Amino acid sequence: MEALGEALVGCDALPAALSKQADALAHGRSTVPADGERSDFPARVARRVDAPEPGAPTAVDDARALEAWHGEALTAWLAAAIGRLPLSPHGFALRDAAELACEAREALVARKSSLAAVYARWHGEGLDDRAKRVFACASTLALEEAVDRWCALGCEGSLDRYVSTWQRSGSGWADAALGTAVDVSVSDLGQLRALQSAVRELRDARPPPRSFPRAIAAKLGVDVTEVERLLALEATVRDRLDPDRSLKRRWALVKPIATAVAALERESGRLPSVSEIAGRAGVHEALVELVMESLGDD
Repeated sequence: MEALGEALVGCDALPAALSKQADALAHGRSTVPADGERSDFPARVARRVDAPEPGAPTAVDDARALEAWHGEALTAWLAAAIGRLPLSPHGFALRDAAELACEAREALVARKSSLAAVYARWHGEGLDDRAKRVFACASTLALEEAVDRWCALGCEGSLDRYVSTWQRSGSGWADAALGTAVDVSVSDLGQLRALQSAVRELRDARPPPRSFPRAIAAKLGVDVTEVERLLALEATVRDRLDPDRSLKRRWALVKPIATAVAALERESGRLPSVSEIAGRAGVHEALVELVMESLGDD
């Protein structure tokens, strides 16, 4: 990033409006907003699933791959500068710097690809081949976003934490692309909590009401149609979050970890660490953490 920024700063043809971003890059950061450009991530996942295998990247592709660092305007100018033939002297310098930066980015993505693959397999385990591919594409996109944001913000903090955070977002993009996402609005969250409270009270009532929907509607001050919608929404959420169903679908991943935990506890008389479990089961530590989180939700 710094080499590319220095090449941009030293280019006389760079428009003055882009000099601030170039100077930031030369100092190892980006002025692109932390949230990046507004993007429809589920749509990007769907496009990637159906896209043909990419060919060998060109110099212009290198420039466009770094848009999260540059922003839209600087990316467009850089792509034009290194795509114009014959190359000018500054065009050669920019091309070489963009290639170096792209190689560094690809190296980071490759280094963390095993971590991303754990999340892709966890979320896709037990699903059909199409769904597995969607989760794999979402995982790759989330990994690239994590690396880009980490670099753009000066490579500060734990890259593994960035990757894990974006992987969780990626699973949501995949659900949206597959049409299996359960969207619960903020207002519905409050209504669902009130619904659950009313259901508990009515179940304890003696005698119980003949019509639960009508009794709940009276308690909540809404009509029966709205209560029936909330009951259906709650059933959908409960079904999607059912820990028993989740573990059954992923049992091929859970079993070796459970076996390793049991063996280590017998040998040491204590709860083993994540790294010990991962070593005994022969899996990535992130998978152990995902299994523990799933069991903790039970």
